[in-house]
Order: sequence, then C-alpha cells, then structure tokens
Amino acid sequence: MAKYHLTLIPITYIHIGNGEELDPTEYIVKTGKVYYLNQAQMISHLMKTNETEFQKVLDTSDMIKITDFFIDHFDEKNESLWTASYEVDHEFETYYREKLHKPESQNLLYQFIRNKWQSIPYIPGSSLKGSIRTALLSYLLDRYLKNGGDKDRILRNRNIEMELLNAKNRDGRYDMNEDPFKYLKVPDISFSNEYLNVKKVLSTALPDDRGTRRPASKIPSYHEVLDYWRSSSLQAEIDIDERFWKRTKTDFDILKTSINEFYLNSFKEDKSYYESMNFQKEYTAINEALVDRDADSIVLKIGKGSGKNYMTFQQLHFSPKSRNLIDNEPMGWMMIQIRNE
Repeated sequence: MAKYHLTLIPITYIHIGNGEELDPTEYIVKTGKVYYLNQAQMISHLMKTNETEFQKVLDTSDMIKITDFFIDHFDEKNESLWTASYEVDHEFETYYREKLHKPESQNLLYQFIRNKWQSIPYIPGSSLKGSIRTALLSYLLDRYLKNGGDKDRILRNRNIEMELLNAKNRDGRYDMNEDPFKYLKVPDISFSNEYLNVKKVLSTALPDDRGTRRPASKIPSYHEVLDYWRSSSLQAEIDIDERFWKRTKTDFDILKTSINEFYLNSFKEDKSYYESMNFQKEYTAINEALVDRDADSIVLKIGKGSGKNYMTFQQLHFSPKSRNLIDNEPMGWMMIQIRNE
C-alpha cells in the first residue's frame, strides 16, 4: 500500500452541497458574519430571558416576526447560541437584510456539506475519487480504441466501466465487487469554517440569435462556497494498493497524465462558451493558473458546476446551454500537488 500526500489548492469557488438549505430561523447574519444557530439553546435562552414576549411571537406563527425576534435577541458573544460562524461579503449581508421582510423571499442558504455533529465543512473523499475515476475511464476508453477496439460494441456494453477497469471475478465475469477503485482510499477532507464564504450563483445561458444574453434563471441563489481567496491549501493523504495498478494496467504517471489530459482538454473545449458570454478575461486567468501549475500537480473539477460535460468519461461532445457562475467564473476547479511518501 503506497501513501501519497496531497496539497489541494482551490483556484475557483467550490460548492459541494449536502442537499439541504438553511432558512432564516437556522442562521443569522450579523456584523459581517454568518452564525449557525443552536436552535434548542436559542429557544431555551429566550424562554428564560424573554418568555412572555417570546411566547406572544410564537403564537402569531409569523415566520418574519419569529426571525426578527431571534435576530434582535441574538448575542454573538454567547457562544452557546451558535455552532459555527464565518465572515461573509457585504453584498450577502445587504441582500439578507433586504429580503428578510419580503414574503416572496425565503432567504434560503444552500449549505456546504458538513459534519453535523461538529458543524465542520469537508470535501468528501467520494467527490475526489469520482473525479479521478471519470478521468481514468476516459483514458482507458481511448487506450482501448487506439488498440483497435470495437467502438460501437464498447459504447453499447452495459458493463463498459467494468470491462475498461478489468473488474473480473474468478469466473472471468465482470463484477462490480471487483472494481479496482476499492483499492484507492481517499478520505474526507475537513477544513475550517473560516475558509467559507457566501456567494451568489447565477445560471447563465448563451446569447440568443440577436446577441441578447439570457439568464437561465432570473432568481439568484446564494451558496456556501470554499473561498479560494481564504483557503490557500488543504492537506490530505490517499492510499493506493498495488492491486489498483495491476487491475487497470496503469501506473502513477499514467494516472496523473490521464487526469490532466481529461480536465485540461475539457476546459479548453469550454472556451467558446466564455468567449460568447464575453467572459474571456475570467477564462484566461483560470487557464493560466491551470497551465502554469507545478509539474507534479494535477487539476480537476468537483462539486456544483461540473455537469455532464465534466463527469462523462465517454467521448465528450460539448454543446453548452447554460453554466453556473460566480462573478463570471466557473465553479469547482482545484489544483492538487502530489508527493509520494
């Protein structure tokens, strides 16, 4: 079992959701920070200090009044009232205040996946492993075709992944239980709440025939993101058993090359979209970061914004219709420096 040390460097905003949203009774924005409310403790505190007034507000069943009461009586210095906090941009705090008293606005905040017991965000090992798997499968498919493989047959094969990964059992049959990726161990990577920010995610679409930009969604959504300005790097280790290389008939250099080729080529294929949207400046800046990386580094894309164009190992056909962007930048790009222990 070989161990590799990873240094993960986000180069754009990253959001990996947990499928949950926070409503205004679960978080408060105050003095430039988001606070995750400890609801049970907050209610207990209000019942002890403002029971009569609090009960009157509860009897109204008016969520706006209840939220206002929480905000007015929230004391950030009392750490028992909240479980996590981090700084946010002034834009989001302003938006939060403006929308609090508008019935049509729910003020939902899309959560980054986190350990609920400790309220600590993390990058799931499964997300990184999935991105690596996608790139390697693309390489294995190309290798199969270059060696004279039957393209139509392999693409129609319902066991295409198992065949490419040589995942056979003792009877010579393809078996998902023999998937070699079980020999590649990638842990969840926790990071500080201080690395988070809240950013507006806009879904944008290509201009119409008249050249008019069309938002795919007129409603902006706010997401917790791993902020690449705040998180210089994250540290992790992965283990790769020798059986992974034997089963896939690859080595570590091939794995790195396959990842870089897949994601760098995918990014280049996306160039036309950003040119059409007049976001060439943003595209160029990220492209330079990708190209100028350390020789031992890989680049990949994870989380929201990946879409099928970055998560499909078969031959890619880019036909972008919409993209999720933050400040005109794509989401989810990360550079990883690798050192063999």
